[in-house]
Amino acid sequence: MTPRARLSSTLLFLALLGPLTGQFAIALEAAPPPSLPNLSYDVVSIRPSKAAEPAMNISKNRFVARGVPAWMLIFNAYSLRPTSDLPGLPGWAKSENYDFEATMDEATATAFDKVPRDLQGDVFQAMLQKVLADRLKLKMHTEMREQPLYTLVVSKSGAKLKPSAHPEAHGTMQWQAGKIQLVNGEIDNMLYALSDALGRDVVNKTGLTAHYDIDLKWTPDEAQALPDAGPTLLTAIEEQLGLKLEASRGPVKTYVVDHIEHPEPN
Repeated sequence: MTPRARLSSTLLFLALLGPLTGQFAIALEAAPPPSLPNLSYDVVSIRPSKAAEPAMNISKNRFVARGVPAWMLIFNAYSLRPTSDLPGLPGWAKSENYDFEATMDEATATAFDKVPRDLQGDVFQAMLQKVLADRLKLKMHTEMREQPLYTLVVSKSGAKLKPSAHPEAHGTMQWQAGKIQLVNGEIDNMLYALSDALGRDVVNKTGLTAHYDIDLKWTPDEAQALPDAGPTLLTAIEEQLGLKLEASRGPVKTYVVDHIEHPEPN
């Protein structure tokens, strides 16, 4: 995976949870989220970039992205993966890089800080979506399109999962290349991480509804040629969890770009 793909795939979690380390964690919601505040960035600057490598950072009241194409911002604003299809996206939105800086005033930053930490990502995305609509005139709609995907089922040997040993704990998930750790979470909670690693949507057909502790480890495809390589993700899921990923096709929610314009530099 290229640095650009890794940044796009993980920007939201990295920006809200710490420096760029290649590992990220999210808290799993135990109940429907409350109404979120309608916040907006107060000052936004977008300029053509000469940065050699993409870089992103978020501080108390400012989000900065250097040397990033428009698609990277779109994918993060809508929780898409680098491998997700985005019909209608013009070539310049993938090839032209920009420096992007968005700043909250003190009142907005204070309101953002009051949002529960596990919901700040939702607010961040809503704020970024507003910027894209305002500065890039971005308009999109969603369609269900037939796409390759994976179906997660219980293997013939049976599931090897046990109910969580920490039922009182607030559910969390951490993942990085070759590892997913789930504490007191449901199977559905790790579908995004699996989809990110596989490059396809994953549909849960296991029928398992309990909360589990999962420590899944595998060797990414790009490292399989190494002499000490471990199992692939598909093998690890079956050996360690008693589950199986089956390649299939099915309807997948797909974002389609209806309109986008070059941002006016300022």
